[in-house]
Amino acid sequence: MKTDLSRGAAVLLLAAALTGPAVAASSAGPSRLPEAPPLTARAGAASLSARLGNSVPLPWETRAFILAEAERRGVPEALAWAVIEQESGFDPAAISPTGDYGLMKINRRNHAWLREELGVEDFLDPEQNAAAGLYLLGQHLESCDGDIHRALMRYNLGPTGAKRLWDKGIFSTEYSRQTVGRMERYQAAGSVCEIGGN
Repeated sequence: MKTDLSRGAAVLLLAAALTGPAVAASSAGPSRLPEAPPLTARAGAASLSARLGNSVPLPWETRAFILAEAERRGVPEALAWAVIEQESGFDPAAISPTGDYGLMKINRRNHAWLREELGVEDFLDPEQNAAAGLYLLGQHLESCDGDIHRALMRYNLGPTGAKRLWDKGIFSTEYSRQTVGRMERYQAAGSVCEIGGN
Protein backbone atom coordinates (compact mmCIF):
# COMPACT_ATOMS: atom_id res chain seq x y z
CA MET A 1 0.00 0.00 0.00
CA LYS A 2 1.30 3.44 -0.88
CA THR A 3 1.67 6.24 1.62
CA ASP A 4 -0.28 9.48 1.70
CA LEU A 5 2.07 10.74 -1.02
CA SER A 6 0.58 8.36 -3.61
CA ARG A 7 -1.50 9.13 -6.70
CA GLY A 8 -4.61 8.65 -4.55
CA ALA A 9 -3.47 11.58 -2.43
CA ALA A 10 -2.96 13.65 -5.56
CA VAL A 11 -6.55 12.95 -6.60
CA LEU A 12 -7.76 14.03 -3.16
CA LEU A 13 -5.74 17.23 -3.51
CA LEU A 14 -7.35 17.81 -6.90
CA ALA A 15 -10.76 17.30 -5.31
CA ALA A 16 -9.81 19.87 -2.69
CA ALA A 17 -8.81 22.27 -5.45
CA LEU A 18 -12.15 21.99 -7.18
CA THR A 19 -14.51 21.74 -4.20
CA GLY A 20 -12.63 23.15 -1.22
CA PRO A 21 -10.64 21.65 1.64
CA ALA A 22 -13.54 19.74 3.22
CA VAL A 23 -13.36 16.93 0.65
CA ALA A 24 -9.69 16.23 1.26
CA ALA A 25 -10.07 16.55 5.01
CA SER A 26 -13.00 14.16 5.18
CA SER A 27 -11.64 11.63 2.68
CA ALA A 28 -7.93 11.48 3.40
CA GLY A 29 -8.06 10.05 6.92
CA PRO A 30 -5.01 10.16 9.20
CA SER A 31 -1.88 11.42 7.52
CA ARG A 32 1.72 11.90 8.53
CA LEU A 33 1.84 15.07 6.45
CA PRO A 34 -0.28 18.11 7.33
CA GLU A 35 -3.19 18.79 5.02
CA ALA A 36 -2.13 20.70 1.92
CA PRO A 37 -3.77 24.10 1.46
CA PRO A 38 -6.63 24.34 -1.02
CA LEU A 39 -5.57 25.11 -4.56
CA THR A 40 -6.70 28.14 -6.49
CA ALA A 41 -6.95 26.07 -9.66
CA ARG A 42 -9.99 26.09 -11.89
CA ALA A 43 -10.71 23.17 -14.22
CA GLY A 44 -11.35 24.20 -17.78
CA ALA A 45 -9.03 27.21 -17.74
CA ALA A 46 -6.54 27.84 -20.55
CA SER A 47 -4.86 24.66 -21.77
CA LEU A 48 -1.26 23.86 -20.90
CA SER A 49 -0.24 23.98 -24.56
CA ALA A 50 -1.77 27.43 -24.99
CA ARG A 51 -0.21 28.88 -21.83
CA LEU A 52 3.18 27.22 -21.45
CA GLY A 53 3.65 25.06 -24.51
CA ASN A 54 4.92 21.68 -23.34
CA SER A 55 6.95 23.19 -20.50
CA VAL A 56 5.19 21.12 -17.84
CA PRO A 57 4.46 17.76 -19.52
CA LEU A 58 2.94 16.10 -16.45
CA PRO A 59 -0.60 14.85 -15.80
CA TRP A 60 -3.03 17.35 -14.31
CA GLU A 61 -3.24 15.43 -11.02
CA THR A 62 0.55 15.51 -10.64
CA ARG A 63 0.68 19.24 -11.43
CA ALA A 64 -2.06 19.88 -8.84
CA PHE A 65 -0.18 17.85 -6.24
CA ILE A 66 3.10 19.68 -6.91
CA LEU A 67 1.39 23.05 -6.72
CA ALA A 68 -0.16 22.21 -3.34
CA GLU A 69 3.13 20.87 -1.97
CA ALA A 70 5.08 23.91 -3.20
CA GLU A 71 2.61 26.25 -1.52
CA ARG A 72 2.72 24.25 1.71
CA ARG A 73 6.52 24.20 1.79
CA GLY A 74 6.92 27.89 0.96
CA VAL A 75 8.47 27.25 -2.45
CA PRO A 76 7.44 29.68 -5.21
CA GLU A 77 5.54 27.82 -7.90
CA ALA A 78 7.83 29.00 -10.70
CA LEU A 79 10.86 27.81 -8.73
CA ALA A 80 9.33 24.36 -8.23
CA TRP A 81 8.80 23.90 -11.99
CA ALA A 82 12.26 25.29 -12.72
CA VAL A 83 14.01 22.85 -10.37
CA ILE A 84 12.05 19.89 -11.74
CA GLU A 85 12.88 20.87 -15.31
CA GLN A 86 16.54 21.48 -14.45
CA GLU A 87 16.92 18.23 -12.53
CA SER A 88 15.04 15.72 -14.68
CA GLY A 89 13.45 17.44 -17.66
CA PHE A 90 10.10 16.29 -16.14
CA ASP A 91 11.09 12.62 -16.42
CA PRO A 92 9.77 10.83 -13.30
CA ALA A 93 11.86 7.74 -14.12
CA ALA A 94 15.18 9.62 -14.28
CA ILE A 95 18.11 8.09 -12.39
CA SER A 96 21.55 9.66 -12.61
CA PRO A 97 24.86 7.76 -12.49
CA THR A 98 25.43 9.32 -9.04
CA GLY A 99 22.21 7.84 -7.63
CA ASP A 100 19.80 10.77 -7.94
CA TYR A 101 16.21 9.64 -8.43
CA GLY A 102 13.06 10.96 -10.06
CA LEU A 103 11.59 14.34 -10.94
CA MET A 104 13.63 16.27 -8.38
CA LYS A 105 16.65 13.92 -8.37
CA ILE A 106 16.63 12.90 -4.72
CA ASN A 107 20.04 11.42 -3.95
CA ARG A 108 19.97 7.93 -2.47
CA ARG A 109 21.95 9.08 0.59
CA ASN A 110 18.81 11.03 1.58
CA HIS A 111 16.34 8.19 0.98
CA ALA A 112 16.45 6.58 4.44
CA TRP A 113 15.82 9.72 6.48
CA LEU A 114 13.19 11.00 4.04
CA ARG A 115 11.39 7.65 4.33
CA GLU A 116 11.40 8.13 8.09
CA GLU A 117 10.53 11.84 8.00
CA LEU A 118 7.86 11.85 5.28
CA GLY A 119 6.85 8.24 4.76
CA VAL A 120 8.16 8.13 1.19
CA GLU A 121 8.11 4.58 -0.18
CA ASP A 122 8.95 5.06 -3.85
CA PHE A 123 11.38 7.77 -4.97
CA LEU A 124 10.38 7.19 -8.61
CA ASP A 125 6.73 7.91 -7.87
CA PRO A 126 6.32 11.49 -9.15
CA GLU A 127 4.18 12.74 -6.27
CA GLN A 128 6.29 11.15 -3.55
CA ASN A 129 9.49 12.38 -5.19
CA ALA A 130 8.15 15.91 -5.58
CA ALA A 131 6.98 15.96 -1.96
CA ALA A 132 10.48 15.00 -0.82
CA GLY A 133 12.21 17.46 -3.15
CA LEU A 134 9.95 20.36 -2.22
CA TYR A 135 10.42 19.56 1.47
CA LEU A 136 14.19 19.80 0.98
CA LEU A 137 13.97 22.93 -1.16
CA GLY A 138 11.68 24.62 1.35
CA GLN A 139 14.16 23.87 4.13
CA HIS A 140 17.01 25.31 2.08
CA LEU A 141 15.04 28.49 1.32
CA GLU A 142 14.31 28.90 5.02
CA SER A 143 17.96 28.30 5.98
CA CYS A 144 19.07 30.88 3.41
CA ASP A 145 16.49 33.54 4.39
CA GLY A 146 14.83 33.25 0.97
CA ASP A 147 18.02 33.73 -1.04
CA ILE A 148 17.19 31.61 -4.09
CA HIS A 149 20.74 31.25 -5.42
CA ARG A 150 22.06 30.07 -2.07
CA ALA A 151 19.10 27.73 -1.56
CA LEU A 152 19.69 26.22 -5.00
CA MET A 153 23.37 25.78 -4.23
CA ARG A 154 22.45 23.87 -1.06
CA TYR A 155 19.93 21.77 -3.00
CA ASN A 156 22.48 20.93 -5.70
CA LEU A 157 25.71 20.63 -3.68
CA GLY A 158 24.45 19.89 -0.20
CA PRO A 159 24.98 22.25 2.75
CA THR A 160 28.69 21.42 3.10
CA GLY A 161 29.47 21.87 -0.60
CA ALA A 162 27.55 25.14 -0.75
CA LYS A 163 29.30 26.53 2.35
CA ARG A 164 32.66 25.64 0.86
CA LEU A 165 31.88 27.94 -2.09
CA TRP A 166 30.39 30.68 0.10
CA ASP A 167 33.60 30.71 2.13
CA LYS A 168 35.39 31.51 -1.15
CA GLY A 169 32.96 34.35 -1.90
CA ILE A 170 30.98 32.40 -4.53
CA PHE A 171 27.24 32.92 -4.10
CA SER A 172 25.86 31.53 -7.36
CA THR A 173 26.77 28.67 -9.67
CA GLU A 174 25.98 27.69 -13.23
CA TYR A 175 23.28 25.42 -11.79
CA SER A 176 21.67 28.19 -9.75
CA ARG A 177 21.84 30.69 -12.61
CA GLN A 178 20.31 28.27 -15.11
CA THR A 179 17.55 27.36 -12.66
CA VAL A 180 16.77 31.00 -11.88
CA GLY A 181 16.60 31.65 -15.63
CA ARG A 182 14.05 28.85 -15.96
CA MET A 183 12.12 30.24 -12.98
CA GLU A 184 11.93 33.65 -14.64
CA ARG A 185 10.57 32.02 -17.80
CA TYR A 186 7.80 30.34 -15.79
CA GLN A 187 7.03 33.60 -13.99
CA ALA A 188 6.67 35.35 -17.33
CA ALA A 189 4.47 32.58 -18.77
CA GLY A 190 1.96 32.56 -15.93
CA SER A 191 0.83 30.23 -13.20
CA VAL A 192 0.31 26.54 -13.86
CA CYS A 193 -2.36 26.60 -11.13
CA GLU A 194 -4.71 28.22 -13.66
CA ILE A 195 -4.31 25.38 -16.13
CA GLY A 196 -7.20 22.94 -16.32
CA GLY A 197 -7.17 19.18 -16.65
CA ASN A 198 -6.18 17.35 -19.79
